[in-house]
Amino acid sequence: MDPLPSDYGQTIDALRAELTRVERERDSYRKDAEELLAVIHRDGGHHTIDVGFTTSCGDATDRYCERIAEIEELHETIAVLRDVALALGFDPGKI
Repeated sequence: MDPLPSDYGQTIDALRAELTRVERERDSYRKDAEELLAVIHRDGGHHTIDVGFTTSCGDATDRYCERIAEIEELHETIAVLRDVALALGFDPGKI
């Protein structure tokens, strides 16, 4: 069996330090993601706690898509109301 290299201890220490740094960075990203989910679900994080991170992410995507659809529907409604107002003779500059 070959003897360990002379810098073996330093290499292990460097790897441990890098692992610790990466784990802290991962934890920071996870915390940021959980905070974003809490905002999207408007519940302070309870949904993510109840259903788990992965399911909460999927639910957040669904919720976001629903909000976009609602916004698009509102834009369509506004356009119809604008057309009605114009047909009734309202000043276009005030609509």
